[in-house]
Amino acid sequence: MLPVLPARLVHRARSLPSRLRTWPHRLGADAVDTALARLGWLGVLVFLALVVVPGLLPSRVFLATDLLSVMDPWAVADGNEVTNRLSWDTIDSATPMAVLIVESVRSGDIPLWDPYTNGGTTLAALPNSGLLSPLSLPWWVLPPTAATAGVKILEVAAAALGMNGLLRRRWGLPRLTVPLATLVYATSGFMVAWTNWPQTRVAAMIPLLFWATDRLAVERRWRDVLPGALVIASMLLGGFPAIVVYSLLTAAGYLLVRALAHGLRPTQVAASLLRSAAGVLLGAGLAAVQLLPFVWQSLHYINFESRTAENTQPLPLQSLASALVPSLLGDPAADTGRWIAHPVEGFSYIGAAALVLVSLALLVTSRRRPPRGVLPFLITALVVLLVAVYLGGPLLRLLQEVPGVGSSPIGRMRSVLGFLVAVLAACGLAAVYEAEGLRAQLGRLWGVARPVRSRVVAGGALVVAAGLMGVMVVLAVRYRDPQDAQTSWRLIGTTLVLMGVCTAAAGLAWVLPRRSTAVLAVVVALVLTTLTSVDTARRWWPLSDSDTFYARTPTHELLEDRLDGNRYVSVYTAMMPGTSTLYRQRALSGHAFVSPQWRETMSQVEDGFFQTSTYSMLPVGSLLDGADSGVLDRYAARYVVAPMSEYFPGQREEGAAATEATTLRADGMVLASGSFAGAVRGIVVTASSYESLETDDGLLTVRILSDDDGSVLATSTSDIDGAPGLDGYVAVAGEDIPDNQPWHAEVALTQTEGSLDLGTRADGTLALDPYRPLDDGLRLVHAGDAIVLERLSALDRVRWASTQTVVEDEQERLAVLEEGELAEDTVVLEDASDVQAMTEGTSATVTEKDLGTDTVELAVDSDGPGWVVIADPLRDGGWQATLDGRQVELVEADNAAVAVYVPQAGNHTIRLDYTAPWLVAGLLVTGFSWAVVLVACLPGLLRRARAVASVVPVRARRKQAEASQGQVGDGQHHA
Repeated sequence: MLPVLPARLVHRARSLPSRLRTWPHRLGADAVDTALARLGWLGVLVFLALVVVPGLLPSRVFLATDLLSVMDPWAVADGNEVTNRLSWDTIDSATPMAVLIVESVRSGDIPLWDPYTNGGTTLAALPNSGLLSPLSLPWWVLPPTAATAGVKILEVAAAALGMNGLLRRRWGLPRLTVPLATLVYATSGFMVAWTNWPQTRVAAMIPLLFWATDRLAVERRWRDVLPGALVIASMLLGGFPAIVVYSLLTAAGYLLVRALAHGLRPTQVAASLLRSAAGVLLGAGLAAVQLLPFVWQSLHYINFESRTAENTQPLPLQSLASALVPSLLGDPAADTGRWIAHPVEGFSYIGAAALVLVSLALLVTSRRRPPRGVLPFLITALVVLLVAVYLGGPLLRLLQEVPGVGSSPIGRMRSVLGFLVAVLAACGLAAVYEAEGLRAQLGRLWGVARPVRSRVVAGGALVVAAGLMGVMVVLAVRYRDPQDAQTSWRLIGTTLVLMGVCTAAAGLAWVLPRRSTAVLAVVVALVLTTLTSVDTARRWWPLSDSDTFYARTPTHELLEDRLDGNRYVSVYTAMMPGTSTLYRQRALSGHAFVSPQWRETMSQVEDGFFQTSTYSMLPVGSLLDGADSGVLDRYAARYVVAPMSEYFPGQREEGAAATEATTLRADGMVLASGSFAGAVRGIVVTASSYESLETDDGLLTVRILSDDDGSVLATSTSDIDGAPGLDGYVAVAGEDIPDNQPWHAEVALTQTEGSLDLGTRADGTLALDPYRPLDDGLRLVHAGDAIVLERLSALDRVRWASTQTVVEDEQERLAVLEEGELAEDTVVLEDASDVQAMTEGTSATVTEKDLGTDTVELAVDSDGPGWVVIADPLRDGGWQATLDGRQVELVEADNAAVAVYVPQAGNHTIRLDYTAPWLVAGLLVTGFSWAVVLVACLPGLLRRARAVASVVPVRARRKQAEASQGQVGDGQHHA
């Protein structure tokens, strides 16, 4: 019997290929569809497991915080490979906002105001953070390091839910189309490039919006208003209204086409439009708590005319070269690329398999097609938006006339384009899976009774399909990298092979419409989509080391100890302007919308202080003439933080010239200088042959040691990726060294395999020039991870003013403020009617008690009348002030600040409280809207409750009857 078993195994192994070929025929159509859908969902899970789920682990974070590791003051940490150099906003604005809001709410405070960036700005009252979106739930239940990965998983889940509702339940397509559409949309250009911005939380709801729109177009029920309203509210709370406008505009066109194609009468179509409008209004009402304050800020802070003028241009056609080959124009990790548009704005990836399937949706006739009117709408909308976004012309000008469209770059319409491509790809996959067959299709098309119009339509579809594929391929070839032709052709060739494989498998299913060929085509499409999606996402989506998540550096600790309610200002990327919100340190620079008065005032500091409409910082080289600015003084810029590679003011003292060069390596070697004495801001060395450090950066440590006892007088450890400091100028905080204190410097290199040559003297000692302090009102208090200069002339942010002056003309007032000639105890009023009775020379002690981000209490002890000046932009109408419990006026002062008049001597309490403009109205509207939703849901809930209540007694009686029958049977048995 023993030899029989191996013989059976051999027989079964030999028959396995034939069984695999015939298994689709042995299974029912529904079972095959289910199996292929499970394969598709497995691909989605594999995709998430490889590129997102690791971000949930304690050691990783799904956020580009690795980018911080190349900026001061974080650069001295161990180097991290940067995945994406384009995601600045996600780490200097989106995440700091979210962390501050969530942590404040957990501690019992709702932070309506952010006092830490750009002087101060509205925070939780606006939807900018997107934290009230249901897709932001991970921020409220997970640690900050895991929240972004959780959000991305929910985005994919929301897209999947919407695709299932639209493709499967509304259009009746096979189950297998849902995972494919989900993956194509989740990895489309917009969804990839904008990940970790709130924008993708809005765009992830687009499939659900079209599902709700389809219900409204066809079902003609008022109860279908509620799903649409909830989806729209979620999108509005997601934080980027422009995408909501794009989506609603496209959905409105879809509703009209779908309703008319469904055969509705004009009155019924009008009723569908009315229900849709009601859904939009109800959705806006549900989101009014943040929407109304946002509208107020938009009307007062945003110049829509200038933004519309800036957004008149389409995306460069070059951007479409990334549709098939995602890295053809450059990877997000590279310092250089060949993009004309910003890559985040222009990345247009759809994938090789998706493009093939979109073309097949136009060509292949299926036994089960989407409802009438759907395909013509999708194709028309796709072509119209492609022309508007990438070619411009009359279509773009027409779109920009729609309110809300022109206020944002048209390239962000890619959010809708990606959705259209995804659902068309799903239609193409469905067509291939249930293809009528090429022979039958041609026979029916060229039949005697077939009208010419059908042939024209078929010819047009062929032209469009071939055109889409041809244009994408031609663009990829046209915009290949001429400097690296081999790599470009390899990428293009790989893409063409993938397209060929997908086309061949689909063509086989079209020519030979059998279940086995259809299954093969579906498997090929799903596998190729998964593989290319993983590859593309890995290029764009970072999985940073959790140690890079806003590490606290010596610079942060110094500012924490010394700011005392005042501010610092950044030079260029030092401190990554905007991250001050997360560290809860007040900064004059930052990343947020600001009031016109604040913009005008800060623009006096330096040309280019506002890099964009929301980004502010001191530009590179701004310290060449020092940091002398009356505006910086009056707005409490106590410290300037600059990169170690930035120029810092001082006086170079010529030392002994270098006569030779010595190679400094990270092997424990130390170069020591000759003897000097007195205070220094740094040293100047002569460096060469440092190219190896550009690819393998390390740490350069400079120590100033006492010649007397060898004690460390000052030290500086900085990241070095080329020449030390700026052309050999290395900052060292040695301004406290006495004039008669002799010292020498030691220089060492660590944490690198690279080296550099430093100039030395004939005796082998390091040749350096001391860099002496100037009498410029600055004091170097820290160097190493960053340069920190204290501005000795800066006034306190909250201060007493015993004199007043009125300058009503704005330009004259700005000039007076910037000149810096005003006395420290002077307040500049803007209207003569604000002048109050004063006694010059009065003094006061003003103590600030911070009760939260949007509540401040000031204790004033004065010996006479005067003004308490608060150098914050508290002019939006939301701030209210009380003096000893009585409401008083916040008077406009110093062009962008406010002041409170104290009429008499004594101890007083000033309290400032913030409620965003229109917030109360928004709360009332939102409360009323939720009441409407609950009332509308109440009948259905009552019916369900009655149904459940009626089922319970029936079940109880049935069980009782069964028990009685059992007892009778037992009695008969015993009898």
